[in-house]
Amino acid sequence: MRSFHYYIRRTHRYLGIFIGIQFLLWTLGGLYFSWTNIDEIHGDHLVNRRIETPKFPFKLLSPDSLIVKYNISKDSLESVRLSPSHDGWYYSLKFKNKIPEVQYNAQNGRLRPYMNRSEALHLAGLYFRNPVIPDTVVYVTRQNISSFLDYRGGSLPAWGIHYNQPEKVWLYLSVDKHRLEKVRTDKWKVFDFLWMLHIMDFNERDNINNTILRIFSILGLLTITSGFILFWVSSRTVRKWKNTLF
Repeated sequence: MRSFHYYIRRTHRYLGIFIGIQFLLWTLGGLYFSWTNIDEIHGDHLVNRRIETPKFPFKLLSPDSLIVKYNISKDSLESVRLSPSHDGWYYSLKFKNKIPEVQYNAQNGRLRPYMNRSEALHLAGLYFRNPVIPDTVVYVTRQNISSFLDYRGGSLPAWGIHYNQPEKVWLYLSVDKHRLEKVRTDKWKVFDFLWMLHIMDFNERDNINNTILRIFSILGLLTITSGFILFWVSSRTVRKWKNTLF
């Protein structure tokens, strides 16, 4: 009859082979995360987060006048926010039930149209610190977002503008909010890929409660536990200690 020692040894061996690859990936990811500058990953050094905006105007329309003018139901509103943009001050109306946010000029009450291509290029030039001519401009929508996974979760539609320089920068600008949403670089893509492997969420890459990660965490715990048990049942030092006590 095979011993308890035999089964523990085999369990530890095969668990180690199975889980060892993921342990290696976790370690590689952890090394990359701890040895990189997160600000560089975010691309903060490449853009001006606070671009110059117009001075606060002396006369503003009241939000109520816009609500009346455009026949907006107050019950449908989640919030009204006054904020500056590169070309003026605007009221941003955020609606319930996932209705897209809209903006109105705070001085003349005009509805702010979606940002067109030339406006996006101008705005990107204000944000980007390096005066380089972009080589690619794309309009990102729900239909083609699968080709721009680095922008997942961002406001749509958006303009994606790529600069062919050492960091391979992508700037993503929201067409309805008229602002920079995300900065993406090659370093970010490496970080994102290793993060995907680290948390084992191969779709959205942000769910740390997914089933695969839970299973591998349990298997990892079993591997470590079986290793401790194997040491206990096979160690001469432990046997000598037990013989001394008993």
